Amino acid sequence: ARGDRAMSRRGQIAIDRIVALRSSVLPIYILIRPDGSVTTADEVSEDGNDFLTTRMSGDQIAFQSIGGDYLSAEGGKVSTRRYCSANERFTVEKQETQYAFRSRCGMYLSVSDRAPFVGLAPTAGDTEVFQLFSLMMCGVNVGQQLDLLDRTGQVVIDNLLDGDQLASMKASLAQ
Repeated sequence: ARGDRAMSRRGQIAIDRIVALRSSVLPIYILIRPDGSVTTADEVSEDGNDFLTTRMSGDQIAFQSIGGDYLSAEGGKVSTRRYCSANERFTVEKQETQYAFRSRCGMYLSVSDRAPFVGLAPTAGDTEVFQLFSLMMCGVNVGQQLDLLDRTGQVVIDNLLDGDQLASMKASLAQ
């Protein structure tokens, strides 16, 4: 079953700008390594380097690593490319609070606990459905701040400094 499409009030799919892509049934995440290879791991790094930047266009999404590589389904297999064309965009299909990603060739992004760990499947079964986890640092959703910066040119982060840090800064400015 394809499920409902995830739409916000503006008719756009609402997905954060920086996410970790985790299987809904297997305890693994999809990662793009610095060398551009695609693999899985049972956890993501706390520094945010394993998270993927999302690029939305209508109901399609592209996933880009911190190194600039895009997840690709070119030639019916999962790899990466340095550019974003039709093979690097996936149609988002919402399934309750989770997502399936359909490639240009109609196959779905899929994970397995055996090599190849990331591939494509003809239908959206259990291993083709993913949860998206937003990058949070110090209690701040980094993707939302990036969106706000793009739209308004500024960000406001409440309680970034505690009272002691603020007092120390005020004292040094007064000198």
